[in-house]
Amino acid sequence: MDPARIRYMKEWIAQLPKGNITYKSIRGKKYAYLQWTENGKQRSRRVKDAEFRFGPITKRCVIYRGDDVVLENGIVYKNIENYLKSL
Repeated sequence: MDPARIRYMKEWIAQLPKGNITYKSIRGKKYAYLQWTENGKQRSRRVKDAEFRFGPITKRCVIYRGDDVVLENGIVYKNIENYLKSL
């Protein structure tokens, strides 16, 4: 495997939160919770579906074929070729 790819994967894994995912059923719906230990106490936090699948949501971004643009409402439009080169 390419050394740059291995380095990228190690950095990505290091950014993952510590702990484990558990599920609770509330009124018939299944919810994911991140559980971890902090200062000897067990802590938990509900994880939204998008966060659980893709990680924390830090910004709103659209990948498309046009020029890079940042709108006033915070949505970022990124050129797909530039985006892929930055990975």
